Amino acid sequence: MNSADSSPCDGAALCRLKDSGRVGRASLESLEQVLQEPWGRSCSPLCREQVRDLAVGRMQRSTFLAEVRLRWGGVALAAISDEYADGLPQRAMADAVRVRSYMIMEFGVSDTDARRDPSALCSDILRHLELSHEAAARMAGEWRTLRREQMLQLRLIKNMLTPLLPMRGLLEGDALVLRDTRAWLKLIPRLP
Repeated sequence: MNSADSSPCDGAALCRLKDSGRVGRASLESLEQVLQEPWGRSCSPLCREQVRDLAVGRMQRSTFLAEVRLRWGGVALAAISDEYADGLPQRAMADAVRVRSYMIMEFGVSDTDARRDPSALCSDILRHLELSHEAAARMAGEWRTLRREQMLQLRLIKNMLTPLLPMRGLLEGDALVLRDTRAWLKLIPRLP
């Protein structure tokens, strides 16, 4: 295996950030900078996954200041979303929901940071469900007889909704997006 094959970023910008060639040695500032540059988006999916994993771990590190942890959360979200220029597929959205839910629960709701706005998060999730609530409820009742693709679709919906369960108290209110989200949350126990 040559050195280019062993590199986590297949020669992209993130590999040039450090002498060791390992994403884990990159600083928060350098990752933030690279992820904002168009050439930084050329990183391989493996590299993006490594950046996401590193950033999520550092976001959860309680020895860091909250401000620094929030910045790491932003890096994790950038690593998830930049790979998909035309919008997040459901699987990536489920990853983003986990990060954003953690940020809301750990650092609180923010009126100035959309990443920590429960209504904005719910709205993003609802846009990615790809099924009506009625169709999902119908399918959930018979999921064991469904085709594999349909089962996986229900599983992805469950993966997007489950991180919201610990924050149910933040989803109270009369806004339509919150009412719709609460209805979806009631469906979780029936999903595969």
